[in-house]
Amino acid sequence: MKIRGIIYDVGLEYRKGQKLREINEDKLKEEFRIIRDELKCNAIGLHGSFNEKLLKAAKIGLEEGLEVWLFPRYINRSAEKTFKLFEELAKNAEKLRKKYEKVVLGIGDELSVNCSSFFSGKNYVDRVRRLRCYVEFSKLFLTIQGNSTPDWFFKFKDKKEELHFLLGEFGDKEKIEEMQNIANVIESYLKNFQENFLNFLSELVKIARKNFNGKISYSSGWWEPVDWDIFDLIGIGIYLGSENWFTYEKILSQLKEKFKKPVIVTEFGASTFKYASMYGGGAWSIFEKFEVERSEEE
Repeated sequence: MKIRGIIYDVGLEYRKGQKLREINEDKLKEEFRIIRDELKCNAIGLHGSFNEKLLKAAKIGLEEGLEVWLFPRYINRSAEKTFKLFEELAKNAEKLRKKYEKVVLGIGDELSVNCSSFFSGKNYVDRVRRLRCYVEFSKLFLTIQGNSTPDWFFKFKDKKEELHFLLGEFGDKEKIEEMQNIANVIESYLKNFQENFLNFLSELVKIARKNFNGKISYSSGWWEPVDWDIFDLIGIGIYLGSENWFTYEKILSQLKEKFKKPVIVTEFGASTFKYASMYGGGAWSIFEKFEVERSEEE
């Protein structure tokens, strides 16, 4: 399966009442033809917060000969509201699939931050900030438990006397116990998040299977725990950046090998300023805070 596609925004509402892109039928037709004929794409991934706009754009994309991948993004909606909206979308997506065939239903995109039920915060940006804490917690937990790169501290994690001696004036029993308590709190937090999130994805897949008879996928964030056994296609949004510069292809190959399914990179690319690729998918936050030097070559 060879998929060459591009993500198209049909109206993403990051905050209530924000001004959305003006989209009409003529504009959709014109831009979908550019995507098909000039960018040489055979597929289009539709991101949107509103079912009506997603379905309207999907119909036009299908009529223009593109395979359509639907990725609803019900930003700031609770898990319960997400289920209701997605069920409605799945039923209508099945009608399109019956008529045009080339429809793939994604259960969502980076749901851990788009949905309001997993990280606290009054809006999307707040939840992204807490996501960064979660990622750092994950790393810290692995380190405290001695499961990441070995170093001088963790060689002694089960030998308290040697550890106390090694730490000398910088450590004591209370400090060691404090670090272990932190590790326990992090472990509990991560476990609860992972269990709740996996159950949430599983429920969305059940809704999809009940109402849609085509292929099911998901546009996951690289940090999210996902059981790909319940999906037909693996979808992961993963940007090349400093953290995965030498492991990018390996990550994708391991996914394909483990689950024996096609892997689709649902988000990738770089922003158009110098050194943007080093920041991966977070380059937008750099652009907002600092003056940058434009670079199309990037």
